[in-house]
Amino acid sequence: MVRLERTTGSLVAGGVALVVALGGCRKAAPAAGVPASVTGSNGQITIPDGSPLRSALSFDTARTVTLSDVVTATAAVESDPSRTVKLFPPMAGRVVALNVRLGDPVHRGEPLVTLDSPDFTAAQADYAHALAAYRQAKNNLARERDLAQYGIAAQRDVEQAETDFSQADGDRERAAARLSVLGIDTSVVLRDQALVIRSPIEGRIIDLTVGSGEFHNDPTVPVMTIADLGTVWLAANVPEKDLHGIRAGDRAVAVVSAYPEDTIRGVVAMVGAVVDTATRMTKVRVSVPNRQGRLKPGMYATITFAARPQARVVVPATSLLQVSDSDYVFVEVRPWTLERRPVIVGRLDGDRAIVSEGVSGGQLVVARQVVLLQ
Repeated sequence: MVRLERTTGSLVAGGVALVVALGGCRKAAPAAGVPASVTGSNGQITIPDGSPLRSALSFDTARTVTLSDVVTATAAVESDPSRTVKLFPPMAGRVVALNVRLGDPVHRGEPLVTLDSPDFTAAQADYAHALAAYRQAKNNLARERDLAQYGIAAQRDVEQAETDFSQADGDRERAAARLSVLGIDTSVVLRDQALVIRSPIEGRIIDLTVGSGEFHNDPTVPVMTIADLGTVWLAANVPEKDLHGIRAGDRAVAVVSAYPEDTIRGVVAMVGAVVDTATRMTKVRVSVPNRQGRLKPGMYATITFAARPQARVVVPATSLLQVSDSDYVFVEVRPWTLERRPVIVGRLDGDRAIVSEGVSGGQLVVARQVVLLQ
């Protein structure tokens, strides 16, 4: 409901006479420019009959509407850490074969790098030695048991053979376990094998730090990084003051700089548990499907979060009067009696201001020319 220009008959008549007197040479000055007769009491302003302010001011109703808080932030595309693997060589060695290049897609179990490793060769030799000792101890135990059955071997010799077999069996299992960790199947006949590093997941090579022929001897440096980019994250820095309306599971939309005409939709995967004390920002990560692989780690995007809808009070943006760092509106408490009230403005929504405190829905406020009431 909008109420415009409450006028009195005498004021209209006076305005017409003023126009006639000027003879059309220039337009009459607006009534709002004439000093107003305003009286104040108990923090209220009363505009008396005949005041030019009655024709200058317009009113509107504060409305209660359902809105979602909208937060916009910059973001960068990241691979999902749970779908990203850094491959470290288990042993030092020279790269004799590099089967992939940067950016290549790979499948689970696919051979990626082959190393000629002295330590790996020694591990195979240890297993072969342990396997031979196991077989010998096993045969010796069987022979001692047969001899003891016919009273030829002493019980002490049988017990010693059992101890030797148990020790040999443990050494064999330890050597086999070491090779199994390195990807060697010890159930087949062992031959001199090279150390092959295979892909543990299906994905794409996003980082490669080794070349064919290079001797790699630092186990703390990965030879490559594999990421499953079927789903990626948009990592946004959100100001602390805007976090209250963002929760895991909320919907979000984004526009990536590389594809400005496309709208990308995702779901908030996580809201950071800490706030950066220097920037007062928190990381919010949005999970986005990327089946075609168009989104690449490192790309920039602008992301918009829409929180759950809530009832909000809105007033015209032009009804706000700013004094220093505070905002005020003038509320009509009785006909032509106004009260200046401090308000807390959440944000501007087009030509409306969302007010969280100070005004209730249904109250009549001065919508324009509020500066005339200062």
